[in-house]
Order: sequence, then C-alpha cells, then structure tokens
Amino acid sequence: MHERREVERSEENPPRWYWRDGETDTNNETEESSDSEDDSKLSSSGIDTGSESPSARSEVSQKPVSRFSDDFDLIEKLGEGGYGRVYKVKGKLAEVLYAVKVVEYDRYALREVKALASFQHPNIVRYYAAWPELSDLQASTASPASTESTYESEDEEDQSESSGAIMTSNKDKYLYIQMEFCKGGNLKQWICEKNEGNMQSRDDALMIFQQIVQGVEYIHLQGHIHRDLKPENILFGNDNKVKIGDLGLVTVISEEGSNSVKRTKQKGTPSYMSPEQQENLRTYDEKVDIYPLGLICFELLWEMRTGMERSRLLENLRERIFPPEFVRQYSSEHKLIKKMLSKAPDKRPAASAIAQGLRVLMEEHDGLGDLKTV
Repeated sequence: MHERREVERSEENPPRWYWRDGETDTNNETEESSDSEDDSKLSSSGIDTGSESPSARSEVSQKPVSRFSDDFDLIEKLGEGGYGRVYKVKGKLAEVLYAVKVVEYDRYALREVKALASFQHPNIVRYYAAWPELSDLQASTASPASTESTYESEDEEDQSESSGAIMTSNKDKYLYIQMEFCKGGNLKQWICEKNEGNMQSRDDALMIFQQIVQGVEYIHLQGHIHRDLKPENILFGNDNKVKIGDLGLVTVISEEGSNSVKRTKQKGTPSYMSPEQQENLRTYDEKVDIYPLGLICFELLWEMRTGMERSRLLENLRERIFPPEFVRQYSSEHKLIKKMLSKAPDKRPAASAIAQGLRVLMEEHDGLGDLKTV
C-alpha cells in the first residue's frame, strides 16, 4: 500500500499531486500493467471488480472513498466537450464556489494538471488541486446541463470523439481538477451581447484583448502552447479580470514534434486553428496561438449580427480579406491583426511584441480615443 500524500494549494506552497491510499501516478509508464494488477488495486480500494465469488462480493459493504462527495456539494453541470465535463460545486466547509473538471485519466489529463499547477498568473484560471477517483461523476449524478454554460463548446467539431487519445490502462479511472469558478461568463457571451446591440466600446475591447495577450505571453514564456484559444475558453473572473481556461490541449513547446499530429486530429476547434494545425504539420511552435488571437481581436471590435455573416467574415479573414469599413475605422488594429493572420508562422509577431505594442498604444492615448498607430 502506498503512502498517503495530501498537499493543498496555498500562495506559499504551489499545488502538487493528491493521491489516496492504493492509487498511484500512472503517467504513461504503467500503461502495460496486467489486468490482475488492476483488479488487485480496485479490490484493495473496496470496489467490486467482478472477479470475486458472489459470497465474497456480498461481504464488501464499504463504498469507495470519494474526495469529491466528501468535500463538495454539486450545484450543476456547466458544460461538456470532447475533453471532459465541468461542474459548478460548493465546498462543504468554506462554502466557496469552484469549478471541477472531470476527465478520463490519461497522460494528456496529467499534462493539463501539471501545466495548471505551474501557472500562476492573473489572466489564467487558477488551479487548486487534482486527484484521481475510480468513479465517473456523470454516472452517479443526473444534474441537468446549464443552457448558458461558461464552458459550453461552440463548434460541433470541438466535441469530436477523443477515444484515440485515451490510455486503455486507465479506462476506469478519472481525474478531478479543482479550479476557480468564473462567474462573469465567457468571451463568447460578451461578443454576442455586443453584436445584439449592447454596444461595447473600442477601449473595452482592447483592454480585454490586452489581458488575453498577457496570459498567452505568460504561457509561452513558461515554454508551453495553449493550442485551443477561442472565445469560449476565455472567461471573466470574480474580479472582472480576463482568465484563459481549458488547458486540455496544452503542450510543451520542445515536445511538439512528437505528438502534434495525434493531438490535432482529436482536439481543437477548426474555425480557430492556425493553417499549420489544420494541415496536420508534424512540427509547429507557439505561433499557432498567435493566429487565433488575430481572429479574436477582430471579433472583439467588429459587429457580426448573424451566424452566416460571422462564418463568411471569418472565412475571408483566413485569407486576410477585411471589410473595407473595418480597415477605415480601425486602421492600426487592421495592421496588427493582418500580421497575426500571416499564413507563415515566422511572419506572425510574438505575444510579447503584441503585448508591448498594445501597452504603448494605451499609454499614449490613456485608453481613450482613436488609436492610430501600432
């Protein structure tokens, strides 16, 4: 039996793994464990594996330990996609709201958690803890999905099957990821309100975009790539700060060449993918995140009232074709967005260069009035 190690997050003590008795980190090194070993682990945790006789099973009365049910009250399901489900919960002791993401336990889930645990930035969703469990929350609850989900996926393609990326040795284990709950909604909702006539100012749009870029810049400086930037994955926290979330596709830049094809085929949102992602190129770098930033910046600034208009404009943008009115009204922003949408990755500016340019603009004009230069 393995030693119990429980570490909680604090400002002074960065988050680390939480493991219960009898559970181990199977981060791809134990993929070839035998069925008998898996049954042994399950049996030792009090779970009926089906290998015991009826009389032996009748003696098992203790339910499996669940940190989730012990520590949280489930409020509602916020949404789900191809990479898991997200729930709104309340802590039983402190009565604080959190978001808990439940995903199948595999090396990609571990990668997301390790990235979250290492990120500490005001524009990235805050991580608190993660732990494995043998039960799937969806199988034991019937909570209806919210119709206005802060995590709801927009594109059908984003809910594609992910079975090709799941490690079979952990098919009955799930990873629970506790994160901050962002009650301010997501950027898709903000854009929809703008398009429906609740006009948002140009300066509001640029200040939001500046925070997004700052978060992306931090991710890149940490040696990671997000790979699935889109309005649904950009949230508004309780402090009204912009928070980049859903790091299910995050990867280390130096590892990209070995796994980009497999991950890209299974995940991501095609309408926001960079050309090199869509083409399934074997190698690419952090510039894949700059391309969707260009599309997001345009959406923040320009009104698109119908889905048909949006689809047409985004398709044109991928060819760097802009509405003439946009070019006249947002001349400096147009120049910046056009660079971000370059088909050649090396022609796109780095996130740090975009952030610096935005800071200079907003300092020169105090965040007010027309911004004429980039």
